[in-house]
Amino acid sequence: MQKYYLGQLKALWPYLLSNHDRIYELKEGNFSNKNIRPARLSPDRVTLSFNVLEDKRFITISQQLIKNEKVIESKNLEILSGGIFLIDDLLHLPDNIDDLEVLLQFQHGFIKIPVTNKLSVITNMIPVLQKKYEVHLPPSMQLKIIEAEPKPRVLMKEFNTQYLMLQPQFVYEEATVDYESNPQNILQTLPDGSWQVIRRDAAKEKAFLENIRLLHHQFERQRQNDFVYLPFDDVMKNNWFINIVRQLQEKYKMICKNTIEEKIIELQKRKKQIANELVTEDAGFVKKLSKDDIEFLFN
Repeated sequence: MQKYYLGQLKALWPYLLSNHDRIYELKEGNFSNKNIRPARLSPDRVTLSFNVLEDKRFITISQQLIKNEKVIESKNLEILSGGIFLIDDLLHLPDNIDDLEVLLQFQHGFIKIPVTNKLSVITNMIPVLQKKYEVHLPPSMQLKIIEAEPKPRVLMKEFNTQYLMLQPQFVYEEATVDYESNPQNILQTLPDGSWQVIRRDAAKEKAFLENIRLLHHQFERQRQNDFVYLPFDDVMKNNWFINIVRQLQEKYKMICKNTIEEKIIELQKRKKQIANELVTEDAGFVKKLSKDDIEFLFN
């Protein structure tokens, strides 16, 4: 309701400015001639900014009022009910009606938060304020935002001793993350003590997982998971494993829990000529691989 009336007052403000000699304000008590005085209205709007300080115990977020691009330093300042500012006996309106909600949260001009909640302040509170206001931060609370292109890759590993898992992963800068249906941005601490956030591209990550699902009809029925898997018996059918490995390697990097090269060398000792058949079109490769071989390869 306050927001509605403030909006109506904002629409009337130009008229009130041009008829200021007929505008009065109530000082206190009931409305009467002795309790009113001529109102002085300012055409200047008040905006908000915030200053953040940190000590050993608390993080203090202070609200600052800005007029004509300068911080209002006057001690004769009062925030009246309804979001109107009384500054040096002049009535001012906020520049943005939505500021009323923030003013109510900062009704004492500041809030103090235990420094133990620093991570939450940096990742949740500060970014929300920064979307609308100028926020001055100490170096220890600087948060650098990085937009990075995800580089997809596939991690292959054993799952529950009887399945081959394909786990979509993404490399952002130097950070590697698994696919998540609700991805969280990557928070990193820099050497100077400041923080940086790498924003994850949820749409591109989702699209990559959907491409992986196309590799086998069973994957479509596994939408409750953030990965796909296949029984080793099915992995070995119809050269599926070799065909998929080649298909993926054309576009993406593939990672095994242990390096596939090491596994192949070990398999060479267990099965003669396996390395040669890996790079041929001969369907005999899959036939010669036992279930134990496949499990060993991705263990």
